[in-house]
Amino acid sequence: NVFSLASMFKAVIALAFSAYYPFMVRVVGDIGERVVFGIPFLVFSMALWIVANTKSAFLAGFVVVLGAIPFIATQTIPVAIAVSAFPDNLASNLGILNLFCVSAQLFDTMYTGFVAKSMGEGAVMRVASIWAFVAGVAAFLLL
Repeated sequence: NVFSLASMFKAVIALAFSAYYPFMVRVVGDIGERVVFGIPFLVFSMALWIVANTKSAFLAGFVVVLGAIPFIATQTIPVAIAVSAFPDNLASNLGILNLFCVSAQLFDTMYTGFVAKSMGEGAVMRVASIWAFVAGVAAFLLL
């Protein structure tokens, strides 16, 4: 199954990205989080848009793998900011991680069924592509 393999590779990519994320931020310098967070989301946005307009299972699987990088960036950047602001408060930092993980999933779940039913599965991918683009632009403007 293509998606089982894609999920396996996604986990490997996520692990590698998590390990090298601090190094990448130091390499790109003062605009580190903007680049490391923004560019993967912009690339992911384009990939989702392409998948929404194709029937290729292999291309869709590749996008699942590619999604590991913005997924990990979404989790690590807010936590890194919270840890630097409150280094002694582990409970708050874990709460922030949970907030950033769960809130986006909850919001996504609220509209996905309606969009899929009324406009088709491809529309769900297009909406996801738009959200990824917004996240990438927001990273460059807000971080």
